[in-house]
Amino acid sequence: MIVEVSHDNAGRTQLTNMVVAKDKTFGRMTKNGSWNGIIGMLLREEVDMALTIMAWMSERAAILDYVTTVGEFRVFIRQPSSNLKWKYLGLPVDRKLWLASLSSIFLIVVLQLMTTSFFTRRHNDTTVADQYTLLDSLFIALSGFFCGQAYSTGRAKLFKHASTTGCIGARRTALHTLTSWSTAAEYTTIINTQPMTPSSCSLRVLLLTIYITGWLLMALYSGKITSSLAVRKVILPFNSMEGILADGSYQFTVLKNSAQFNILSKAQGGLEQQVFTHVMNQDLRHYPESSLEGLQQVCGEPRVAFLSLYELVNEYILELNCSIAMLPKVFFRNQMSFTSRRGSPYIRLFNYKILQLHSGGIMNKLRQDTWPEITHEKEDRPIPVELHTN
Repeated sequence: MIVEVSHDNAGRTQLTNMVVAKDKTFGRMTKNGSWNGIIGMLLREEVDMALTIMAWMSERAAILDYVTTVGEFRVFIRQPSSNLKWKYLGLPVDRKLWLASLSSIFLIVVLQLMTTSFFTRRHNDTTVADQYTLLDSLFIALSGFFCGQAYSTGRAKLFKHASTTGCIGARRTALHTLTSWSTAAEYTTIINTQPMTPSSCSLRVLLLTIYITGWLLMALYSGKITSSLAVRKVILPFNSMEGILADGSYQFTVLKNSAQFNILSKAQGGLEQQVFTHVMNQDLRHYPESSLEGLQQVCGEPRVAFLSLYELVNEYILELNCSIAMLPKVFFRNQMSFTSRRGSPYIRLFNYKILQLHSGGIMNKLRQDTWPEITHEKEDRPIPVELHTN
């Protein structure tokens, strides 16, 4: 936005005739040495001040005066999907804990087989050995650790033949087996032929250890998975411009005819030249004319990275139909401020007024009210409820 400045009879300065540049660009030098856009209107004295945040460049500094401020250019991309994936179910618990759990299962199975063998030889009783085979011991350990299933020998025999697709599937298979028997007496006979718990104290202690350990693991995992699902962090594919270059699948864009485009297109080496050569479109027609249009490109296309001033993006964040994410690393810092033609008498006036706003803390208040912090979730408005009486 560009304005003309006028003075009334009382000596007050007013901003009048606010207009927008026809080509909606900041301006760049053409082949014949003239400038277009906002800068061209300032140089032709069509307007007095440019009330738009414009980046500092050596070419512009020779013909324009700036009101000093500092801005940070950040890179914005579409926020990756946070839908729940199966791999996230194993993330809440540390890998070492999973390894310890599997090692404990193996150790318990070995101890159970050793205890059973010792009990059989000592008491010359093969009943316990028949009840606690390798498959039975493995099933008891798994059901105790991961299903929270209490032990009974009769049930173990039923579940052993069930599907191994999961705890729920095993229980449903066992229930179907029970309901398919002709009489309940057959089930009672099978259960009664085997003791519900072993007579060996060592085996009972081992089973109790399995059960208690399983419940502790279930409580730990339940708390971890609940907290991780409630506050899932968005994992960005990269966190800097170097990451965008290494990824290679993103298209990088800036405002058309902006200082950032000029800096990148004229770079003779370094990161800027690599960005312009490898991830930027060489056709100027593909670049947005405003920050809102650039953010809409980010939402409309799956892999677009947009460079913009942090404060400008905050202004449009609630107008977007998608969530955006900001890369944590600053691409580059540049002086951003209002501008006027070289030698304009209004620059000192604006500098004085802005200094007053900074000194009184009004500038920070205006920044907080106008540019709220970037949020990925729009405010949920309550739905009104109407009560009707007959």
